[in-house]
Amino acid sequence: MIAAWMAYTFAISCVLGFAALAVEHACRLRRWPSRWIWTVVLAAPFLLPVIAPSDDARAPAAPPALAHGELGTTVGGASSEPTIAEPAHRMTRLFASPQAAAVLQLLALAGATWISASALLAAGLTAAWLGMRRRAAAWRPHTLDDTNVLISHDVGPAVIGFWHPRIVVPEWLLGANQRVRRLALAHESAHAQARDPLLLFAATIAVVLMPWNLPLWWQWRRLRFAIEVDCDARVLASGRVDGIEYAEALLNVAARTSDVPLAAAAMCESPSTLEKRIHLVLVERTARQRLVAIALLIAGCGMAAAAAQVEAPVLFGGQSQHQLIKGARGSALIEAIIDGNRDSALALVDAGADVDRVVLGDGTPLIAAARSSDLSLVNLLLERGAQVDLAVRGDGSPLIAASMLGNLKIMTRLVERGADVNGFVLGDETPLINAARAGRLDAVRYLVGNGADVNLAVPADSGRAAEIRSPLGEALKHDHRDVADFLRSQGAQR
Repeated sequence: MIAAWMAYTFAISCVLGFAALAVEHACRLRRWPSRWIWTVVLAAPFLLPVIAPSDDARAPAAPPALAHGELGTTVGGASSEPTIAEPAHRMTRLFASPQAAAVLQLLALAGATWISASALLAAGLTAAWLGMRRRAAAWRPHTLDDTNVLISHDVGPAVIGFWHPRIVVPEWLLGANQRVRRLALAHESAHAQARDPLLLFAATIAVVLMPWNLPLWWQWRRLRFAIEVDCDARVLASGRVDGIEYAEALLNVAARTSDVPLAAAAMCESPSTLEKRIHLVLVERTARQRLVAIALLIAGCGMAAAAAQVEAPVLFGGQSQHQLIKGARGSALIEAIIDGNRDSALALVDAGADVDRVVLGDGTPLIAAARSSDLSLVNLLLERGAQVDLAVRGDGSPLIAASMLGNLKIMTRLVERGADVNGFVLGDETPLINAARAGRLDAVRYLVGNGADVNLAVPADSGRAAEIRSPLGEALKHDHRDVADFLRSQGAQR
């Protein structure tokens, strides 16, 4: 389901966000670049559902026939041909149920909201980009300290342009201190050489594609900060400036408020983070901090590795290819049992059909087998893991089906495997009520002898004025006097 996929990506983003914080801190202590950490974390919700383990990875390889879209099996040289098309009309009834329709409507609403939010964000970003292009048309080219720049009235210092980055500086920088001007240009040149605007653009697209994933917004902000910190480190690593001089230049640029385009890399894109950047520029690393960095690096990588092992749900449909094949075989299995095609049924079970498949109007394979009085098939389904009490409204349960027919052998087998003799299915009552209605005295005796409550009365449906039915009442209604007498002898009073 899409909801499961959204929950998975949200949780993964949260876990990886904490892991990235630990690894980022370790990188800062070691003076390593950190923007790559947030780049990976932002990409993770899109990549992990593809590479994370899923049911397909653990599923057995499909037979060669499945490669051609076939679900047929061969029994004694004759093809049973149980294809997906055979149970299609039964599967249609399943998806046409009111519950399924409500779920599909919610999913459609969630999908429409998702698409609308992404479209609005994309439209806003496009409008901002077009506005910047219009403003850029008025900027004049200039050579400043041997660096080609664009001179603007109130934008920069920043680097704009994803594919062909250009440095744009405000007019006030022309008259600024030569040292400040030199460091501002060095910072923006480092951004351009590292293609930081392109990285920011890709990160922004990730947020646009998944706007409901709130951790991505925070990670986007962390990436912008990491890009600036890494650029500071590259400028300092050139050896042409010391930390104090560079910190003073940052303060000088920050003191002159200028606009910064949304996906542009700028020397002072956020005054709120300036204090942290200056601290990182001036702080001295110690041997103890290096040990802390190693511990944080191990912890962060461990969290990331654990998150990568979480099974990823499928985005649409909520089922893997293996599950879809297994489910289609289960539907074909139910139809084969109903049609009396026992060989096909056995072949489908051996081929890995879903023994708990539910088809409204037909029930499950175990219900169909009990209704067909096929004890050996009931035993086979139970051995293959079929749920003994899996009920379907309108189709009852396996024990209800066997009780209606009075098949003591199948009833005994089901009860031995844990079937609830008082199991209630709305609209289908209980096994004892059904046995009493059908006049199956032997079945009634067996159920009562195994703990069935002779006075258990249940509503016939979910309506407020629903008829209340009981074993004795149904026996009397259908004139089964022998059953009614036995129930009275066991204490039935209504």
